Amino acid sequence: MVKALAAGAVLVAAALPLAVASVAGATTPTLTSAFFTLASAPGTPATGYNPPFAIGAGASAVGSGPGSYLFEFTGTGFADDGANNVTVSTTAPGVTFLGAKEISTGAGVAGIVTTGAATPGSYPITVTDSNGTFTSTSNLITIDPAPTISSISPANVSDNQTSGTVTITGTGLENATGGNLYYGTLPSVVFTNATDGTQLTTGAVTTYANTTEITLASVTGTNKLTGNPATVGSYNVTVNNADFGSVTLPNAFTVTPSGIINISPSAVPATGTTNITVSGNGFEQNAVLSFASCSGGSAVNTPTNVVVVSPNTITATVTSTSGTGNCTVQVQNPSVANGGNNVLITAAHALGVGAASNTVSTVTAVSLSPNAPVVPGSSTPVTATITGTGSSAYSTVSALTSANAT
Repeated sequence: MVKALAAGAVLVAAALPLAVASVAGATTPTLTSAFFTLASAPGTPATGYNPPFAIGAGASAVGSGPGSYLFEFTGTGFADDGANNVTVSTTAPGVTFLGAKEISTGAGVAGIVTTGAATPGSYPITVTDSNGTFTSTSNLITIDPAPTISSISPANVSDNQTSGTVTITGTGLENATGGNLYYGTLPSVVFTNATDGTQLTTGAVTTYANTTEITLASVTGTNKLTGNPATVGSYNVTVNNADFGSVTLPNAFTVTPSGIINISPSAVPATGTTNITVSGNGFEQNAVLSFASCSGGSAVNTPTNVVVVSPNTITATVTSTSGTGNCTVQVQNPSVANGGNNVLITAAHALGVGAASNTVSTVTAVSLSPNAPVVPGSSTPVTATITGTGSSAYSTVSALTSANAT
């Protein structure tokens, strides 16, 4: 039957009067309307029918299979001679009618295929059977430009995290006519992992009233089928219009791993108040920051002035009261009932207590053992001894390179 359509254009059928040229001696045929109908129930316009009506490129089911749609033309005087010797054609480039047949003396159906050669514009159609050839005097088919995606915002979410509103911008993304949706159906948006093909969980489409923007209530970093954390990596984004038109933007969305990446400063005095910044991925608004499993008798009060600056940053004020050790840092996202994903993000032994202060560290000397140049890619371990002031067991050491380093 009808094969998958190449990326191309959108077809629109409208109910318009048609002029007819009849064959001598035959019943004078007329062609009064054309519309799209369910293949399983020809003779009844598709649900939500309000011409003009569209079929878009990429619609592999058009004209074949349960629930698919056919192009239907109606009138009087059709031959309906059982020979299926009717043809439907158009001057529209890249548009082909397949499997045309008359189902009565007043109606006929056909499947439709479009290709990338389809050119936007309006065109007539011609129907020919043993009673004659009839061509519409008015344009019966309009080809709309293929849809496009230009941007997605935001373009990422962390695994297990639910985003806020996601907006997709482009052209031809919704083909509502007079506020009515084609076939009474909303467009859909699919996020598919570029490597393993898994799909993300998405919220409802909330905005679709124009051709340049579709808005989703949310995108969640979970596998749509299993509910497990989504595969980390790039995702292709596909918009499927309700008229079967489709467009995919490759690698347009990213799922990042949830987690705590850094705490600055990485340690606080045994007693005192310190402002800290927790960096990572997957932090939700109203998340709760806390400390647990403190070792060595160290103790840290419940943090105050906690602000979730973004999904990647939390700031807070920490008051330590005693001891020397370290604490596990925890970020608890809100429960599902409170609009969150209920994910607990932890970093074990990440905050030092009593082993550092806010003093800026200085480096006065560095020695290597063995005392030889460090060879990139070498498996030979090299020990670096750093001499200076203000460092602790929780200090972070970074090695920087320069063009003249030896």
